[in-house]
Amino acid sequence: MRQNHKLFLIGLPGSGKSSVVTKLKGLMEPTGMAQLIDARLREADGFDFSLDKDEQACLVWDVREHFSAYPEDWLKAFFAQADRLVLTNWTQLDLMAQNRFKRQLKDYYGSAVFYADTLAPEKAAALFAPLKQAFPCFSDAGANLHHITLPMGCVVLDHLLFVLDMVQQNYQRPIWRAAALLDTLEYANPVVLDMTHSQLRTFGWPLDRPVNNKLMPGQLNVWLDASFDHAQLQEWLDASLAPGA
Repeated sequence: MRQNHKLFLIGLPGSGKSSVVTKLKGLMEPTGMAQLIDARLREADGFDFSLDKDEQACLVWDVREHFSAYPEDWLKAFFAQADRLVLTNWTQLDLMAQNRFKRQLKDYYGSAVFYADTLAPEKAAALFAPLKQAFPCFSDAGANLHHITLPMGCVVLDHLLFVLDMVQQNYQRPIWRAAALLDTLEYANPVVLDMTHSQLRTFGWPLDRPVNNKLMPGQLNVWLDASFDHAQLQEWLDASLAPGA
């Protein structure tokens, strides 16, 4: 009987876990191994992931995230839960930034590293190799997250970005992930908001591009620290609405 290799992908919200799962399955299909692998992503409040005895853990990390946004002890515990790491958006860094990232990564992680952007079938297969030892799951209770969806009308984009940056800078970064497709006062095209714990990015959405099921127009999806006042955040966000919205 052929063995079915299980791998679950863990990581911060928005780190690219879904994209990595899709790429792994696509790479394994031509090799005939697609029926032998079971790659899934795993989400959990507080990042307390449950590991079955026949599963293997792979951590996914977006290299655009700044290590400085997280406590060192938290990072060490977070990276210690897996012996394999997949880095996303690696080719978006220049050579100097890549070298700097590698030096910083050594402080938190010292095992196998894979690059999602350039992943080849043989490397993808190596992700499913049996573990040599068991690794602990993350048990730090310092990040208990709630996923909330907030309705948003037309916004003044500069005001919205100011509010989000203010919350992160003044309240110990309670927002771990935010994503939205919004109408703005400044632009004719909808604007995509893509926010992680340390990064805030926006870009235009073409008018002729279909909307996917992850970005519903006029909704702001937020993964927020449970200790932060949701009503207060909503009040500040409402202040960024365009007149008459």
